Amino acid sequence: MIRGILLLLLGTTGFSLIQCISNDVYFKMFSQQAPPDDPCYNKAHEPRACIPDFVNAAYDAPVVASSTCGSSGAQRYCEYQDHERSCHTCDMADPLRSFPARSLTDLNNSNNVTCWRSEPVTGSGDNVTLTLSLGKKFELTYVILQLCPHAPRPDSMVIYKSTDHGLSWQPFQFFSSQCRRLFGRPARQSTGRHNEHEARCSDVTRPLVSRIAFSTLEGRPSSRDLDSSPVLQDWVTATDIRVVFHRLQRPDPQALLSLEAGGAADLASGKYSVPLTNGPAGNNIEANLGGDVATSGSGLHYAISDFSVGGRCKCNGHASKCSTDASGQLNCECSHNTAGRDCERCKPFHFDRPWARATAKEANECKECGKCRVSTKRLNLNKFCKRDYAIMAKVIGRDTSSEAVSREAQRRAMDPDVADYEMDQVQPGSARSPITGEYEFQAADYPNPNPRGSEMERFDLQIQAVFKRSRPGESSGAGNVYGMPNTTLKRGPMTWIIPTKDLECRCPKIRVNRSYLILGRDSEAPPGYLGIGPHSIVIEWKEDWYRRMKRFQRRARTCA
Repeated sequence: MIRGILLLLLGTTGFSLIQCISNDVYFKMFSQQAPPDDPCYNKAHEPRACIPDFVNAAYDAPVVASSTCGSSGAQRYCEYQDHERSCHTCDMADPLRSFPARSLTDLNNSNNVTCWRSEPVTGSGDNVTLTLSLGKKFELTYVILQLCPHAPRPDSMVIYKSTDHGLSWQPFQFFSSQCRRLFGRPARQSTGRHNEHEARCSDVTRPLVSRIAFSTLEGRPSSRDLDSSPVLQDWVTATDIRVVFHRLQRPDPQALLSLEAGGAADLASGKYSVPLTNGPAGNNIEANLGGDVATSGSGLHYAISDFSVGGRCKCNGHASKCSTDASGQLNCECSHNTAGRDCERCKPFHFDRPWARATAKEANECKECGKCRVSTKRLNLNKFCKRDYAIMAKVIGRDTSSEAVSREAQRRAMDPDVADYEMDQVQPGSARSPITGEYEFQAADYPNPNPRGSEMERFDLQIQAVFKRSRPGESSGAGNVYGMPNTTLKRGPMTWIIPTKDLECRCPKIRVNRSYLILGRDSEAPPGYLGIGPHSIVIEWKEDWYRRMKRFQRRARTCA
């Protein structure tokens, strides 16, 4: 009776008893799991280089074949083994007898080999191509083609790569038994740093080899330090891979002679290859025994069971993972304040440090824009007095830095007077750069005085009013980098050069077809230009400021 009462009480009060268990005891009943570490940061949350996992980038990726057996109706293809030939029928309309291109990138199972097969090759047929799209930029380590059992082997082929999603192509690797004759390249070529970004040619005709493999970095001197070699970084980068088959190896002659009487006459002529229609003159090699071309009755074709591309999603060391977005597009999950599909730029308002690829030595994290060194809000008489010039100008156009700098460098190379003046005025280490604040000057990089190589933007101005300009000998920047009084300031056109980093940080925020009040020092730009420096003031113009500037003009005569 008592035992029954205890059980009843326990049953009715069990929930209360559980509530009485302390939280510490309760949570110890479950295994505690620490949050996973972020590969892009160490335990002190300091940034470090990180890379996505190594994958077969070709898996389940789309492949476009220029020729597929049975695509135009039932066709015959043949295999050769032990001096014997066996022929079969392919037909894309019959799933059991179809050999589509999707078989190249499906799950590779040695117990259930699936193959892509081309149409039987003929002398008049074009080169057979396979084009693989990776979806985004990858940094590749190898490309492997697994041959179908008993299928004729390729004798000559080329692997191409594209870095712009198929808009342009460049050779990645050549394969041939006659490299020099067919492709104009030696079969064995020494590789140095001067040519490590060039495609080479290899002999692929070794017997008993069931696959064709290409290593992107093998034998290239800079491969051990890829982080410091932009040339090899570009070399291993690809968005698409294309394989072009030019020739087939000649099957065993005894197998060819075992054909039926109807097809023996064609194959007895010995044609077994595809002509190189786009090759150099004289390189149309057709190994033949009699001189005629083969017919599709021979059943000779290309057959590949697996197309593998090993590599990593390209994220420039700023992401440890790539994932697909809502539209199905593959993108890097960027860290280090970077952005873009490949983490190839800094995210908005993080331009205080120029973007760079992360390396094992330096993560090169993008830094948030700091305090704007260009005044964009306030102006008083004291500031007016301490500037060499004050103008009102309208921004009428914008030019990109690379073209503008290139054109200006060419102009200066043809104008020795200006260059001689600057070299006389400035000695390395003697003056502070108006852009970086560092004591360094590189005349060769003109008009970009930033020794770090930051890009410059060029704007075309129309000066509408000049409120102040320095006179010879009165420039407040006479001891600085340039120091030439900007006596050329007058109403009319003028070029304004601003570091890209400052524009991206909106220091200042410039818009075309807007007018601005601009004050600065002559030392902040080369003669004939306006620039941006620590003493610059840029304020969007307001019509009621004209009287104010005229008042400053009059009062500035008493400036100390």
